[in-house]
Amino acid sequence: MLPKPHFLAGSIPFGGLTFPTYRIALTAMGCIIFVLLWLFIRNTKWGAILRAGADKPKIAEAVGINIPLVWVMVFGLGIFIAGLAGVLAGPIWGAFPGGEWDILVFALIIILLAGMGSLHGAFVMSLVVGMITNVGHALFPEMAMFLLFALVVIVMLVRPRGIFGGIKY
Repeated sequence: MLPKPHFLAGSIPFGGLTFPTYRIALTAMGCIIFVLLWLFIRNTKWGAILRAGADKPKIAEAVGINIPLVWVMVFGLGIFIAGLAGVLAGPIWGAFPGGEWDILVFALIIILLAGMGSLHGAFVMSLVVGMITNVGHALFPEMAMFLLFALVVIVMLVRPRGIFGGIKY
């Protein structure tokens, strides 16, 4: 495990329960990053270019937008966010060879449940997956991952696009 920052090493009692300060800080950071990303995509010129390139790439290119450059920049932003997430989650998950597969399984589950292209759906489903995982590990540890995959199977049978797939905001 990687060390936690000293100022976030304690815990906070709330309503008869005790919550680790570092996990509360991670939840707050996740919410802040979500809001900043949403504001960037919705309210900036770059966000409009990104949305235009995602919805109608041929038309965006016709009006002079360099779509390959947009995709490179989006990929770079994704790499930055993934790297930041890796650094922030290091004290909880640890850092070891092959550890990325543990994270990728959860990412796949969240994307399948939320639906492709839904930032809101990914946010909501990440909270749902986190809750199911923690409750599952607390109540019946052998079945925690089975619950997640059973939920994915049910959602894919009922709504193959995902719960939030195809919804525009």
